[in-house]
Amino acid sequence: MRHGSPGRSRIVASRRPPPLPGAGGILNREARLGTRAPLAPLSLAFVLTTTAPLAGQTPRPATVPGGDTVSAYQLDSLVVELLRTPVRANQAPYSIAALGRADLFGAKAAGSLDEMLEGLPGVEIQNRFNDAVGERISIRGFGSRATFGVRGVKVLVDGVPATIADGQATLDHVDFGSLGRVEALRGPASMLWGSAAGGVLLLESRRAPETVPYQQTARLVGGSNGQWTGHTTAAGRTGTLGWLAAVGRTQGDGFRPNPLEPEASFSHSEKTQANATLDWQGARDRLRASFNFTRMDAQNPGSLADSVFRSGSREALRFNVLQGASKQIDQAQAGLSWTHELEGERTFEVSGYGITRALDNPITTVVIDLDRRAGGLSAQLSDRVASVARGLRWSLGGQVDLQRDARLNYENDGGTAGALALDQVESVRGTGVFANALLELGAGWLVSGGLRYDRTTFDVEDRFLSDGRDDSGERTMDALSPAVGVRWESDRTFSVYGNVATSFVTPTTTELANRPDGQGGFNADVDPTTAVSVELGARGWVGRTLAWQLALFRTALDDELVPFEVPSEPGRRFFRNAGSSRYYGIEALVHGRIGEHLSGRLTYSYLDGRYQQFRTDTEDFTDNVIPGAAPHRLDGLLRAAGGVGFVEVHAEYADRIAVDDANSQFSDAYTLIDVRGGVDGGAWTVGRAALTPFAGVTNLFDRVYASAVSVNAFGARYYEPGPGRRFYVGLEAAWPGTGF
Repeated sequence: MRHGSPGRSRIVASRRPPPLPGAGGILNREARLGTRAPLAPLSLAFVLTTTAPLAGQTPRPATVPGGDTVSAYQLDSLVVELLRTPVRANQAPYSIAALGRADLFGAKAAGSLDEMLEGLPGVEIQNRFNDAVGERISIRGFGSRATFGVRGVKVLVDGVPATIADGQATLDHVDFGSLGRVEALRGPASMLWGSAAGGVLLLESRRAPETVPYQQTARLVGGSNGQWTGHTTAAGRTGTLGWLAAVGRTQGDGFRPNPLEPEASFSHSEKTQANATLDWQGARDRLRASFNFTRMDAQNPGSLADSVFRSGSREALRFNVLQGASKQIDQAQAGLSWTHELEGERTFEVSGYGITRALDNPITTVVIDLDRRAGGLSAQLSDRVASVARGLRWSLGGQVDLQRDARLNYENDGGTAGALALDQVESVRGTGVFANALLELGAGWLVSGGLRYDRTTFDVEDRFLSDGRDDSGERTMDALSPAVGVRWESDRTFSVYGNVATSFVTPTTTELANRPDGQGGFNADVDPTTAVSVELGARGWVGRTLAWQLALFRTALDDELVPFEVPSEPGRRFFRNAGSSRYYGIEALVHGRIGEHLSGRLTYSYLDGRYQQFRTDTEDFTDNVIPGAAPHRLDGLLRAAGGVGFVEVHAEYADRIAVDDANSQFSDAYTLIDVRGGVDGGAWTVGRAALTPFAGVTNLFDRVYASAVSVNAFGARYYEPGPGRRFYVGLEAAWPGTGF
């Protein structure tokens, strides 16, 4: 048992540049072996939409205020990887967006995904400001009620699945400082990625430079509540071998006071990370390897009851403090992929990964000691057949994912491990086979289709037999997931698309193992969630400086998984299925230039989710609003650049959120304003180093708001408070002056 083990002291209460958004962060990938070349869209493309350039327009450099030179008409050459078959983003009959490094960083503190991915339509990230449970990421409602980590959304980091065999993803290990690219697919995509595919996020580290043998960057950020981050990255290339290595450290006291020690906080967190990638490319072969190690300690201040939250208090929950609620993890992962180019454009790819995770997690009622091993293999054959119509791209393949969790639960005796309450080994084996294709028919038409079969087996071995029961058992869940899509493009300034897609989401081992009756084994009453989604969208350009996209969708779900708590174990989440539910949604994005020195972006997301049939033994929730997600969200950015500096004003509006199935309460709607700015990279130099200072203030008007809600929490503890006004300053340095 790791809890309280020597050498891992527990946290105690602590005393209290860049180019325009989207201008140059996106990398152009060729479809075959991933040859990399700079791609820079419009100066405002904070979210690089799947729009296309003007027909016949020759890409030409354009100088943007702030000193960044971009090629403003190359969006049609952006190749995305989310569809397994390489395809230009504007060709896809799905809602896809991509962000580059300039989008992710700039003058941001870059300490959380909600800040780095701001403005992505349809993607809602509720920052709980609590590293012990992580940020809640949802796409079109999928994952909006996750208790911790990410549920219902497939996440891959440097080609290694962060979403493992049982469908659970944790993002503690993501090295924000190394990120160079993010792709997002909005909507069900199980025909591509299997279980947990209500949406897909692909996170990739920066690549090694193409021509420079060695580069280094360093970034230091300090701010309110004792928050600071230090990160450095070195990268280089020797012939055909490119490499990157990074280390980083983040820590902070947080803003949640300790109710037992008013001068102390109970929201301290600290994280140390190392990240490395290798990339070798030969004439017909490519090898990629990645490695990551993360150690994190974080206190869990918990959520607050309505009466406490509305009084303006942000203090930690007293019971969490008394029980020492927190999380410690050590996680290491490695991935390796080999791509071989066969005849023509046919390629074969095989990849594998391995993950180890040691978790020490006291929650209010139990101390969880988890030792996890996970890994998998996948293989895929892809080709493009030019002789079929205007071109046929296809791929087929299969994958196997394995997971083994050795779980020990102890009674929580005031923050220390008491009597053993559960001892079991949970194993998961997921297998999937898939095939998909995209066919260009001419006259602007493209059709796509795919089919995938998944089979997931859960096995539990009960080792706690002193209670007189053997709760060992096995459950198998499977699904066939089809999808079809069509896109029509006029003259590369306008296109429309539509698709019908499906998803299949299994319960995780945690959701199966947490049984309200207190027994071991798996809960036989929890079933997988299935969904069918219909989407219609359009995207285009207006002139040369304004891009837009619009999407409408409807998703019907059966057996949606819903968390709840019981009076005997407050703070511990259990799970049950809703009979059926549905979502309607609208997503819109406009971004472009406003004169010579101004640029802007506006994103709107609407989500109407309701239970169509959901009854328990004592209550009927039919027709109620599904809790956990904001129906209306508006996100805007205005950027002014001139000379060597720039200023950005970011505004976010979130509608009120239902906090429980009964709709007994709603969190208040809120509007937050952030202001940030800095000096463009390279404008200041000291020796061979290019310096980029920046600073910002978040929640400028010190608004009291709930940054997230804890759905169906016992005792009406629904509200997770966000921080007040906070300041930060930072400095980024690049050697030998070129940066990445």
